[in-house]
Formats: sequence, structure tokens, C-alpha cells
Amino acid sequence: IRKIDDRSANSAYQPRSESESTLARNQLRTYKLIFVGAKVLAAFVLFAIVLVAGNTAAMAVRERRHELAVLRAIGFTRRTVVMLLVGEGLLIGLVAGLFGCVIAYGALRMLPLFAHTLGPVARILRLMPGVAAESVGLAAAIGLLSGTIPGLAVTHRDITDEIRAVI
Repeated sequence: IRKIDDRSANSAYQPRSESESTLARNQLRTYKLIFVGAKVLAAFVLFAIVLVAGNTAAMAVRERRHELAVLRAIGFTRRTVVMLLVGEGLLIGLVAGLFGCVIAYGALRMLPLFAHTLGPVARILRLMPGVAAESVGLAAAIGLLSGTIPGLAVTHRDITDEIRAVI
């Protein structure tokens, strides 16, 4: 690299020689802002998903508060009712996470067939097992959280008031 640069040192148009690894590192630095932006966008999307899941779970619990009051009236403890709601939220989160990973895996496998403009990049995009595991874990955590909060809130209400609302 130094010999090439020295050979054209007094030229009007001096080249800037660099190795391929340096070129790749410099290009990655230029893409760093895009990667940071994608992470910020993903955080906002995740926050919105948590809010939507929490609201959906809260509505589902609110609509079934009479049934939950009947369960408590016939002898189910608060802990059991909360565990049922938490288990339901966890199951929904796990199923949704697995379903999303299956769809992502299939879409990335089909990408080379439909995205010719991406060229060889389309062939190397795959759903890595670590990313799939994190996604399923995150979906399960969202389901767990969205089942826990409304479950705790509904079990602290008075059973008699909830039963009266049924009759």
C-alpha cells in the first residue's frame, strides 16, 4: 500500500490505498448509524407491543371478572386464580413467539426467490437459532407480564361486589 501511495505522491489525483479489511471496517462505521437506528426502532416497536399485549390481557380479564369471582367464591385461592391467568398469558406468549419464528423462518427461506434485487445478500439472510430463542423468550416474557398485572389487579377486588354484578 505504501509503495502504491509513494509512486503517485506528486500526482494531481493521489489515490488513497487501503486493504480490504480496512475498507470493510470503514463501510461498517458508515452503517453503524443505520444499525443504531434499527435498534431504537425495534425498542419502540417492542414497547408498543408490550402496551398492546397488556391492554389486551387487561380487557380479557376485565370481561371475565365475574367468572373469576365465581371461581374465588367456590374456593379457589387468589394465588390459584393469578396462576391460571399467568399461565394463560405465558401460553399465549409462547405460542405467538413460536408462530412468529416459523413465519420469519419461512419468509427468509423464500426471500431469494422473490427478492432478486438484493442479490447474494438474500441468500445469506437466515433466522439464527439464538435470535429465534431470544424472540420466543421475549414473547413469553411479554405474555407472562401481561397476564400477571391484570391477574393481580382482579384478585384484590371484593368477591361479593363482583358476584353482585353478575346477578
